Amino acid sequence: MSSAPQTNHRRERRLAARRSTRVICFKGPLGLGANLALAARDVSEGGICLVLAEALALGQEVEIHLESLQHRRPLKIPGVVVWTRPTDEGPVHVGVRFERSLPYRELQALAQLG
Repeated sequence: MSSAPQTNHRRERRLAARRSTRVICFKGPLGLGANLALAARDVSEGGICLVLAEALALGQEVEIHLESLQHRRPLKIPGVVVWTRPTDEGPVHVGVRFERSLPYRELQALAQLG
């Protein structure tokens, strides 16, 4: 398991996820299997920090489903695990880079901008 990078290599500013934002994370690109996500910590146009029930390998493909009060259907976004960090409680923090950018309008619905 790899530690999170010590320096900030992010391309976009990360914003705290709204409490109403729901996230589902599937291992693999097909959206199959169990939901590994416990919570979304923060989100940007290019990626998301998740709290997962189990560790994933660097480079692991995932499919993320994001829901907010403004979405009737979840946004389905493929991504790749770019860093992982265990926590003292057992869950794992994971950084996922989206395969395509999240439109700013969608980011507004999912994140706390102020």
